[in-house]
Amino acid sequence: MNRLLCLVFPILLSPLAAQDIGADRQIHLRYATFDPAVSQAATPKMLRGGPATKLWIVQFDGLPTEARRAALRSAGAQVHGYLPENAYVVRMSHTTQEIVARQPGVRSATYYHPAFRLEPELVAAVQKTTSDDEPRKYNVVVVDKHTDKPALMKQIQAIGGKVDHEQIGSILLEVSLTRAQLAQAARFDEVLWIDRWTPSELDMNNARIQGGGNHVETFGGFTGKGVNGHIYEGLQSTHYDFNTTPLNVRSSGAAQSHGHCTAGIVFGNGKSNASGRGMAPDARAFYTTYTSVSGSRWQVVDTLVRTHQVMFTTASWGGGRTTVYTSVSADTDDIIFDHDMAWTQSQSNSSSTPSRPQAWAKNIFSIGGVAHRNNSNPADDSWRAGGGSTGPAADGRIKPDLCAYYDSILCSDRTGSSGYSSGDYYTNFGGTSGATPICAGHNAIAIQMFAAGTFSPQRVPNGTVWQNKPHFSTLKALQIANAAQYAFTKTSTDNRREHCGWGFPNLKTMYDRRAVHYVVDETDILRQGEGMAYRIAVPASTPEFKASLCFADLPGNPSATLMRVNDLTLRVTAPNGTRYWGNVGLKDGNYSVKDGARDVGDTVENVFVKNPQAGVWTVQVGAFLVAKDSHVETSTVDADFGLVVVGGKFVSKTKVGLRVGAFDVFGVGCPSSSSCSPSLSRNWTKTSTNATTTATKIAMWDAPNAPTTICGLDLYMGAKTGAVDLNVSIYDMDNFGEPGNLLATQKLRVTSVSTYKVTFPKPFQLPTSYFIVLDNTEKLILPDSTSGELRFHHEWRSNSWVTWIYAKRWQYRIHTVTSNALPRLAGTGSPTIGGTFNFGLSNARGARPAIFLLGASDKAWGALRLPWRFIASCDLLVSGDILWGLVTDQSGNANFALTIPNDTGLVGIVAFQQFLVTDSGNAIGLIASNGGRLQIGEF
Repeated sequence: MNRLLCLVFPILLSPLAAQDIGADRQIHLRYATFDPAVSQAATPKMLRGGPATKLWIVQFDGLPTEARRAALRSAGAQVHGYLPENAYVVRMSHTTQEIVARQPGVRSATYYHPAFRLEPELVAAVQKTTSDDEPRKYNVVVVDKHTDKPALMKQIQAIGGKVDHEQIGSILLEVSLTRAQLAQAARFDEVLWIDRWTPSELDMNNARIQGGGNHVETFGGFTGKGVNGHIYEGLQSTHYDFNTTPLNVRSSGAAQSHGHCTAGIVFGNGKSNASGRGMAPDARAFYTTYTSVSGSRWQVVDTLVRTHQVMFTTASWGGGRTTVYTSVSADTDDIIFDHDMAWTQSQSNSSSTPSRPQAWAKNIFSIGGVAHRNNSNPADDSWRAGGGSTGPAADGRIKPDLCAYYDSILCSDRTGSSGYSSGDYYTNFGGTSGATPICAGHNAIAIQMFAAGTFSPQRVPNGTVWQNKPHFSTLKALQIANAAQYAFTKTSTDNRREHCGWGFPNLKTMYDRRAVHYVVDETDILRQGEGMAYRIAVPASTPEFKASLCFADLPGNPSATLMRVNDLTLRVTAPNGTRYWGNVGLKDGNYSVKDGARDVGDTVENVFVKNPQAGVWTVQVGAFLVAKDSHVETSTVDADFGLVVVGGKFVSKTKVGLRVGAFDVFGVGCPSSSSCSPSLSRNWTKTSTNATTTATKIAMWDAPNAPTTICGLDLYMGAKTGAVDLNVSIYDMDNFGEPGNLLATQKLRVTSVSTYKVTFPKPFQLPTSYFIVLDNTEKLILPDSTSGELRFHHEWRSNSWVTWIYAKRWQYRIHTVTSNALPRLAGTGSPTIGGTFNFGLSNARGARPAIFLLGASDKAWGALRLPWRFIASCDLLVSGDILWGLVTDQSGNANFALTIPNDTGLVGIVAFQQFLVTDSGNAIGLIASNGGRLQIGEF
């Protein structure tokens, strides 16, 4: 069959033009994930957009482009932060919104509701009606930090709130508000996001050996000379362990024992104890006592860079632990992006994922910890023996980035009895507080090595370290590409990727393999749809080939669930044609596996190959999406990146166009001969509070976590007296968060309190938000459980729906088509020329004949218009230009592997797919899956 396809593919697909089918249609928010063109997320009335709000979500029908953004601006809209996928937060009037919604390429233009702008816990908090409404402190992320703060501060004060800290230069504003004021503030058009403020909290001679500090000093003379670094804590500046007196920046300069130890790990000269010599004793130290800082953190870093030419900063403290990307995470990304500052940050010490919010930032160096048993042998290092916080990030990004010692670190201490010990040094500093400055010290040496021209020609020949330092993205890639990984497998429970990141920094490897480094230090610029291809000659007997990509990204919107804004991706091709995508396989082991799906979430991507084939390797960096300008030095919307390749010699480079392969599905299958049974329960305790109501209808809101085909439901309720007839209905949600279109209804008679089953006439797919609506509720004992979670509902009173109520533990069970449900087509693999793409069938009947259809159209098959309904609820969705017979296995699964010819003439072509399966679920004995749409790419 594959040989046949190679022959007929060009003929079959030649009439088709390239299409943009790679668009994710969902908006991914922490509040809800929904398709804005299909349904809206339910929102409490008090937190719903309306005539007075001017923030909208504008989603395009494909990848956003500068032409599309310019069209919005021409209509009078202000385009602000990116939202996944293919959407932006846009500020505009309602009149402008009507114009924008009709523009070509705009898929939807819907409210950026105040509910979307609040941390989920705050959505529930503002709806409380209790009297204990004392002010508390919040972080506000402003839509535009350059223009919005003056107006927002006035509005906060006008409603009785307090501005605690302006945070000059930052995206943040710190305010104190009551719950009522918080609900008002969420409606202001300058507010992108609000979450809870938390106070700052601390994270409490072998490192130089294991990390290679001694080696590069002995053989290269690298000790940090010419490098300026910063400790974001107080220290004892007069201590004799510093070669030069550390300089205080924008604070009282008060000493802190914790901060002094971290400073000693980086800058200590070892005079108090030779075994406590720091990583970079000849670097110059600057410091800021964070408890008495003057100004915002953005201002501190701005002063460090502009006044003192500081090249790295480190912090072993942070905001209250969290598992998500917060306002503080976004602020961290913004500070690093604006100042190109290498910032190491402790992950924290929770032994699990709760970490410092700064550590979840994309641009930061997040540092984990391993217990090292007080020796320099990495073979017995163990994350489990320590207590470091772990990744991954909530959106799947790999964290931490690097790791170092968690325990028994000997370092400088404040003199006399003012520090942790009675002497002038301390033998037991640790936690990720100790690991973080170890990595910062490695950064200091790597900066000096880079600036000396060790890996590539100097930017300014014979210039200063400041003039020749690497961009933070390049430094991060350099450290990761050379880090010593800890061995682990998919089944390991210690020293996994989420425990140790990419490993322990290794300056020895970095220096010893300096001749086989190729470095791109943000010098190659890409626009969306462009890529760079680098050819690297790898000699025989090379032990490892490593390619590391890191790019500076703008802050994500904390209201979203995916933090990546721009999307740059790494792909490496071996001389024999084997392809490796960045990060594929590296969450389960130390070396990459071929093929797979590209990483769409990380801003750090790696390809590591053991014993690489000799020959010319191709390293490609592709700009799949440049949603925001990250190379601000030019007037166009473009992006730059840091790239480090270790293991070969540079041959050549070429700019290439990205012709991207993609696959998505459409339509729905038709039901097989399968059962309808409970699969989703809400508070199903079969207990009753005997609650009643005077409302004549109740609408219980729900949102499934995954596509759900409903066929019925159970309710535990009864009649107040006698028998009551009622309608049980399913509605979608309208733009006002109320029941909209009727999807299904069924009559029901209830008597005493018991379980009542409702079966709908035919199965149907639930929307992303829907309501279960009961009428005649004034005659019912409601389905309210005695335990469980509170759930939202509306009540029908005086001919209208009353605003959201959050006071009942509604109890019901959704029945879905289970076992052999709707036959489902899905795709995996690489839809690129020369690649193989697998079409999978699931949820069919076992051991049944089936047909795979591959066609050129989803509009017509000869004279037959598509979709064509061949029997109730069953549609033919694609043309059957090529048919292939197969049989499902005992579980109802089948697979068809499509080998795409290596012909550039096929790039951009679109083909359509569907499965037909024999089944007794209908009169003609044939049912259909959903459809597939594949676009052939080169990348």
